[in-house]
Amino acid sequence: CYAALVPVFVTASSGPRPYAWLNTLGLAVTAVIVAVAVARRGPFRYVRPKVRSLATRLRRSGAIIYSLAMVQIYTIADVILLGYLSTSRAVGLYAAASRLPLAIVILANLWLQAFFPDAVTRLRADPAAFRADLSRVLSAAAVAAMAIAGGAVITAPHLMPAMFGGAFRGASTPFAFLAAAMSLVFVEAVLSNVLIAGSKDKTYAILLTVAAAGNLGLNGLLIPSLAATGSAVATLVTEAFLVAGTLGCAARVIGLPTLQWARVARGALSAGLMCLVLELTRSLSVWLSIAAGMVTFAGAVVVARPFDPRLWRSPAAGVAKS
Repeated sequence: CYAALVPVFVTASSGPRPYAWLNTLGLAVTAVIVAVAVARRGPFRYVRPKVRSLATRLRRSGAIIYSLAMVQIYTIADVILLGYLSTSRAVGLYAAASRLPLAIVILANLWLQAFFPDAVTRLRADPAAFRADLSRVLSAAAVAAMAIAGGAVITAPHLMPAMFGGAFRGASTPFAFLAAAMSLVFVEAVLSNVLIAGSKDKTYAILLTVAAAGNLGLNGLLIPSLAATGSAVATLVTEAFLVAGTLGCAARVIGLPTLQWARVARGALSAGLMCLVLELTRSLSVWLSIAAGMVTFAGAVVVARPFDPRLWRSPAAGVAKS
């Protein structure tokens, strides 16, 4: 619904209001779909809330609520600081550069939500089997991160003008840094799942606090001289810190996870072939170049098999087998 209606109602003369309402509509449609899915699993049952149980749940959820607040600060602070420390043009360039990378974050969050229930069950039932699963998932995340980051760096100079017009050519460099940063979210999302599933939500909250504070400081240092690019660099450094921090903390929960290095190497080769095709086809239309790169990567993945087939098994079957 969102994709179909935005081109109709968001025009050069419409202003931002239809865009805001369509975002609200998208959330409403999602809520209806979820409600229908839940209703099909059984009848709704009203439960009278008890103040004491609600207070207990709120207290136990405090670290997660705080973490979400830190994520919001970390996510929106760069745009606000750009507005104060730089120009409105820098804000516009950064907003354009962040559109596709934010889609990567949404995909990573879907991955996180799907992975979390299985993580809780397997971490408690069979830590050794969970560590093996974690190795497979982290290896897949590393391959995805390499492909996304490499493709973004090569296509950035042509992709931003093609999407937003020649006036947004200056968004190319921030886009490359932001795409590299957001590709790391795949890895960080997996590791943060381990912390929360292992009841280390307070540790994760501390990590996010340090990350948010560091991001604010880096933005303050880099924006005056580098504008939107400086803010994108700050985001990349912060994401790298979160990957290192969550990896170290996850090692205390489950042991240091090991990557499937042979598969990672084959994934790096697949990403490298894709980047080579993107480079060789730069003179073509950016959309044809991207299509050629994606086909090349897909074909290389089929041949090189960098993704472990056991990633796609049913989580319930995996638990029963373990």
